Amino acid sequence: DEYSTARVAEAEAAVGGCAPFLTQVPWGRNNPYTLKGRHVAQRGARANASEVLPVVVVKDPLTWLKSMCRRPAGVKFDRAGRCPSPLKQATVTWPTLGSTQYASLVHLWAAWHASYLDAAAPRLLIRYEDLLFRPLETVSDVCRCAGGVAAAADVFDSLDEGFGRGPGRRRSRRHNLRRYGNASYRDARLNANDVAVLD
Repeated sequence: DEYSTARVAEAEAAVGGCAPFLTQVPWGRNNPYTLKGRHVAQRGARANASEVLPVVVVKDPLTWLKSMCRRPAGVKFDRAGRCPSPLKQATVTWPTLGSTQYASLVHLWAAWHASYLDAAAPRLLIRYEDLLFRPLETVSDVCRCAGGVAAAADVFDSLDEGFGRGPGRRRSRRHNLRRYGNASYRDARLNANDVAVLD
C-alpha cells in the first residue's frame, strides 16, 4: 500500500528472500512518486533514487479503505460512524509538498497510485492479492524482473505466522486469506452514496 502496517510487514516478509531488495523507496514508503528526488526518507539516505526500481503493492481500493480505518498513517479524515462510510474529504501533509486535500479516501488512493502509474521511469505495480494468494509466483517474477534471486519455496509456505509491527494484534496469512477472499468484505460498511462516489 502502502499505508497498512500489517500489509507492509507481510510484503516485506514475502520479498525478504529476494536480494537485492530495499523495503521502501528512498523518498519514503507512503509518499507519492512525485517526491522522488525532492525528499529523502531516513531509511533511504544511502540509496541512489535514480537506480531504484519501485515495486508498488496495490491493494484493492475498497479493502484499502478499511485498512485506513484501522491505521490512518497520517491521513486525516472522518472516522466516526461506520468507517469508511460516509466517504468524505481526506487531507495528507506530504514532505516538501505540504497539505493536500482530496475529495475522499478513494480520490487519495487514485491520485497516489496514478503518480506511479503515470511515471516515465521504470516501475512495477503488483496486486496485494497476488502476493497474498500466489506469493511464490509473484515474488519470483518480481525478483527476476529486478535482477534478484528469489528465496526457496519453503519461505512462502507459512500460513500462521503473524505479520505486523508494534502494538496490536498481528494478522496471519491464513487470516488475510479468509478476509480478502470474502467478496462481501469489499463493500461492507459502504452505503449507496459511497458507491456513487466510487463511480
